[in-house]
Formats: sequence, structure tokens, C-alpha cells
Amino acid sequence: MLNILFLIRSLECGGAERQLALLANGLARRGHKVTVATFYAGGMRERDLSESVRLATLDKRSVTDMAGFMIRLMKLVREVRPDIIHGYLTAGNLAAAACMPAASRASIVWALRDSNMDLSKYGSVTRWTSKAARFLAFITDLTIANSAAGLEHARASGYPHSRLQHVPNGIDTDEFYPDARGAAAFRQLIGIDAGVPLIGLVGRLDPMKDHENFLAAAHRLKQSVPDIRFVCAGGGPDVRRARLSEISAELGLSDRMHWVPNCNDMRGLYSALDVFCLASRYGEGFPNVLGEAMACARPCVATNVGDSALVAGVEAVIVPPGDPEALAAAIRLSLNKQQVPEARARILSEFSIEKMIARTESLLLSCRSTDLHLKARYSF
Repeated sequence: MLNILFLIRSLECGGAERQLALLANGLARRGHKVTVATFYAGGMRERDLSESVRLATLDKRSVTDMAGFMIRLMKLVREVRPDIIHGYLTAGNLAAAACMPAASRASIVWALRDSNMDLSKYGSVTRWTSKAARFLAFITDLTIANSAAGLEHARASGYPHSRLQHVPNGIDTDEFYPDARGAAAFRQLIGIDAGVPLIGLVGRLDPMKDHENFLAAAHRLKQSVPDIRFVCAGGGPDVRRARLSEISAELGLSDRMHWVPNCNDMRGLYSALDVFCLASRYGEGFPNVLGEAMACARPCVATNVGDSALVAGVEAVIVPPGDPEALAAAIRLSLNKQQVPEARARILSEFSIEKMIARTESLLLSCRSTDLHLKARYSF
């Protein structure tokens, strides 16, 4: 049995956060002792953790609360005495690396969830932490990328090749499946009648998701499909939301666009769509939302970023990123479909939760069983 401590900034509503909850629950079911520690408490995904998983908060009060945060982190590590300290996302990974003085016998594991991010689109903190992660990667015993694209990008960025592994995400097909009742409820919620074509994008309001591309494609689609409607689901900064609303108005889409910051029934949302769209321009690792929409048997169109093509197989249409004309054409073609049961079958076969848990468990056990992991941290 392993004693595993996961570290993550928060358990807000996001794809990586959901994957962590599923992984923690699965490892606990398999008999491992699991603690999930968040920097900030109160995230929506906290409720997804099972009773077998301990939830701890490090109560980080602000960006400048580093000294107090580190004291609380070291205290938790000494209390838990983990075999594995498993970071999640950049902040969690860096925190895991910082634990070495308090847990010299623990194996340090990182999780990489993205690929070729365009750091020029983000602030100085993001750029600094990304550089710090590349510099500190040599101290890890294992780094798990959730995408083949992320694995290759990490190799090219200087991460130690021998300590890189790939474990694709798992999609919870018990949670995501075709749901006619949920679809009707979601359409009623946003005021869209049955039979009205509805195209949707799910993703936080982040530049990498390229909502501008989606809006440009929507502008083209409204010319040829007069009654078509669009929905964008996901939270983000108010400034970003305001700018996207301005673009929507400039393109004459205000009466066709529905912005849903939070959705309590993602299965119903996916099931309500005639076509699901992933419009991202860069940075994607394993796009959870694409897998979830496919599990709901929806026709899907995605840009060729990260592992989109690997997830899609032949069951979704892949188009170049940043090409609204191609995106619109693919959506228009996909409107002729109803359900795509083959898409759900692919997710069931290739990307199950149990496969993800079993692959991760095997890597963690292998990492812990070696006598060389302490020496490995200091060698390239």
C-alpha cells in the first residue's frame, strides 16, 4: 500500500481538477492511503472526493503568504509522512519539489496537463513558474504527462527523458452518456426550443481556448443556417468575458449567443448540443471536454491541437487551429448527424477511468520500488 499526498492549487471546476478527484478516489478504492491538499479551500470539485480520501487545506491567504504557506506545507508533510508526493499542475508540481527537505524519503511525482503553451499570452508569474518548472524537473522521480503532445513538448523543453511517462486521461462514462431528459432541461434553461440547431464550446475563458475562432466560425454559420444558436460554457476573468461579448456584438451574434459561466449538469449540456466544438489554438494536452462530449455520443469538431486527433480517432472531425472557415465548414457538415454511438464506444474502449487509474498505480508502485529514486533527483 502506498501513502500518497496530492498537491494542487485548488479543486475548482476544471478538467485537471476532475481528473485528480477521479484518480484519488480510484487509488483509495485500491487500498492506498490518499490525501489531497489544496492551497485554497472551497473548490467545487472538493465534493467529488470520496470519504476514503482525506482533504486538507494549506489555507494560503494571498500571493505574498509564502512563508506561512511553506510552514503549513512542511507541517502537513511531516504529519502525513507520504511515500509519494504527487504535484498537479505547475503550482502543485513546484510545491511538491519544495517538499524535499521535509520528506527526503518520499518520491516526487509531477503531473503535466498541457503542451506547447504560448506564454506570451500570459502574465509574468505564469512565465516565471513555467521556467522554474523546467529548471527543477531534474529533481523529480517521475513526471506523468496526460498527452502524447505534452510528453513530446516536455522532452523538447529539457525534462529528463528517462523519467517521463504518458498516461492518457480517463473519461467517466457513468457520468457522461446520452441524456435526452437532461438535454431538454438545458435547452429550457437557456430558452432554446427542441429542433433548433445548437452548437457549443465548453472551456474556461482563456486565450488558448480561442473563443475568437469559435465566434468567427459562428458568424459564418449564421449566414447559411438562419435559426442556428450557440452556447459557450465556462468561467473566466470579467475583462475577458466583456471583450468576447463585444466581439460577439460586432459580429451580429448577440441574439444567438448564450454565455453560461457555471453549469451544474454538464451531461445535459453536452446532450443538448447538435455539434460540440473544440476551437483551441494551442496548449491543449488531453482535451477532457472532447472525450466527455464523445461519451455523450455527440457529433464533434475539434482543432488539431494537443491530443485532439488521438482522442477523436475517426469519430470526430479534426480541422486546423485558427481557421474559422474550416471550423464552420466542419460544423455545417456535422449538423447532418444525429448521435454518434461509435464515438462513445471509442471512449469506453480506449479512455476508461479504470485504465487511467491502473496505469498510474503501476507507475507509482514502480517509482516507489526502485532504490535509485533519491540518487536520480540529482542526475540528468
